[in-house]
Amino acid sequence: MTLIGVREAAERLAISPRRVQQRIEDGSLPAIRVGSQWAIDPSRLPLAAPRRSRPLSPRMAWAMLDLLAGREPTVASTERARLRTYAERLQAADDPAALLRAWMVRRADRVEFRVAPADLDDLRDDDRLRRAGTSAEGSFIVSPTLEAYAVPTDVDGLVDDYFLVPADRQQGNVILHVTTVRPDTSAWPVLATDLAEHLGSRESARANELVRLGSAGGEVAP
Repeated sequence: MTLIGVREAAERLAISPRRVQQRIEDGSLPAIRVGSQWAIDPSRLPLAAPRRSRPLSPRMAWAMLDLLAGREPTVASTERARLRTYAERLQAADDPAALLRAWMVRRADRVEFRVAPADLDDLRDDDRLRRAGTSAEGSFIVSPTLEAYAVPTDVDGLVDDYFLVPADRQQGNVILHVTTVRPDTSAWPVLATDLAEHLGSRESARANELVRLGSAGGEVAP
């Protein structure tokens, strides 16, 4: 049996090595110790796929999401043409969720926290957050974790107000996507992107469904 390391697993899953390490630590990605390194059986990566494109810059990632949602992105004409090519690739892909993971990983900084269960509902309703991913309306996925977007200037206040403690994936119950953008998290391109990042089969299946429904509905710009 040929085993691969953390870095190669990250390349196949189109995520960062740190994210692979988190999944090993929380038990969602099986791995064994070989000396001081983790080794992974590639057949245990059900969603693995070679990285098919470099990540888009944050600016181009949000422009791409605008384009998919039927809005005119504020980019140069040459960049708009490039994004239309990406949109066509997404529509034609057998697994569009894998492309979204590869392209959109830099759209925001992902940070995870732990909050007391008694404070979770209040945090969920805080106006400084925009619920996203599995917490967004339209995901049709039940999760005990709160997932939301927040602007950088609000994060320290949220941490102080709710006593948020940095946590790993196993112990965390809050995922914040930190970016200066205030996205419409119910729009199918944003929701599909957020769900694709989870790597779970349910989330990826829903992301693929959203891409196909959105594209069929004419929301992807020609």
